[in-house]
Amino acid sequence: MIKKHQEVFSILKKRILRGVYKEKLPSIRNLIEEFSYNKSTILKALEELKEENLIEIKPCRGIYLTSHKNFEKMEKLTYEIDFKSAVPRGNIFPLEQFKESILKTLEFHGAKALEYEENQGYLLLRELISKKLEKLNIFENKENIFIVPGSQMAIEILAKALLYPGEIVGIETPYYPGAYEIFKNLGYKIIEIPMESDGIDLKYLEKILKKYSLKFLYTVPNFHNPTGITMSLEKMKKLIELSKKYNFYILEDDTMSELNYFQESKLLKSYDNLNKVIYLKSFSKIFNPGFKLGYVVIPKEIKLSFEKIFFKKNYFSSSLNQRAFYDFYKSSHWDNHIIDLKKTFKEKYLYTLGKLKEMKKIKFNKNLNGGLYFWIEIKNLDTYKLYLNLMKKNIGISPGIFFSDNFKNYFRFSFAREDINKIQKGIEELKEIFKISSKYNKDI
Repeated sequence: MIKKHQEVFSILKKRILRGVYKEKLPSIRNLIEEFSYNKSTILKALEELKEENLIEIKPCRGIYLTSHKNFEKMEKLTYEIDFKSAVPRGNIFPLEQFKESILKTLEFHGAKALEYEENQGYLLLRELISKKLEKLNIFENKENIFIVPGSQMAIEILAKALLYPGEIVGIETPYYPGAYEIFKNLGYKIIEIPMESDGIDLKYLEKILKKYSLKFLYTVPNFHNPTGITMSLEKMKKLIELSKKYNFYILEDDTMSELNYFQESKLLKSYDNLNKVIYLKSFSKIFNPGFKLGYVVIPKEIKLSFEKIFFKKNYFSSSLNQRAFYDFYKSSHWDNHIIDLKKTFKEKYLYTLGKLKEMKKIKFNKNLNGGLYFWIEIKNLDTYKLYLNLMKKNIGISPGIFFSDNFKNYFRFSFAREDINKIQKGIEELKEIFKISSKYNKDI
């Protein structure tokens, strides 16, 4: 026989996933009255919902939903047609060539490749990164480059190095949920800065800077997640000027600047003559989604603070991964891989762009020129309902509330994982869902 608290848990979970509750659950008192169970039973059910990260209990304020912000958990769901995940499938990556690099590394380095790597990262890899950055007009000594096991860990270390709990961090909105949750969990006050068609709204940002002591700004200048927007050169230069004027650091998160299909991307760091930009590069989207390796370029003024946390917590990447990646990164395999990647995704980008242009009820930026997704607005339609309807058809999208509560009429459409046939099929299903949704949204 099912236990009472499990019955309550099951009912509430279904309601949450169906979108019955918008922001909060009923109070504990109201739940007791509804289910006619005692307080202990209700609390046990709520605790299980909390363990599944579906709710957050705020003392004296109520029981709030977290399901729409639980981005990482949602990202792990699988779909027949996946327009939700922005991580490409593993089969497009050069596994055979990288396998050669692993075998060469083991043959050349032997057991040393399996030992602990030096704290800052494999020296030859850092030297190679330094040389590659020079081609992008970033001139940094290898001593200021740290190899990190993924971007989220680097964001956490940097935040801890620069901020105390309660201090203020700025983030573009709509935002990348992974970064937002890190800042939130570390106890920082988060101020959301709106986006414009050419990047962050600098006028709004300066108003915030005049009013608050902002220590740290997180930005994705190239193919921003989730909007796909690239910051203009004018704004890049102005942003760096503001960082000097108001004395704050900028974290530039670069996940796929290589995926500009019509010209070379410009990096914010390449205009940083004031040493105010921290450049973070990850390889998961352009090399291998399961390959947790990246690097961060640290201004010398904050290097010591970063090192203290980095070395203390042993945030080190596998020695074998670093050495094998060095072998691959220095070879022609890397350049050929990027060429193939751009060709594959450019074809899908242009096809998806053309199909979306046929849909009259949506608005989106038609001049992104790269990246892996589109940020789509549908007037008067709650895209969380759209998300739930598409789930029934085994199709995934990312509704706007995954990226901020202020974007309920938006969703992110990613073409990263599917081929053109599935993109075509999925968009046709999307059109049908729009018709169904129109019954509940008469203004569409």
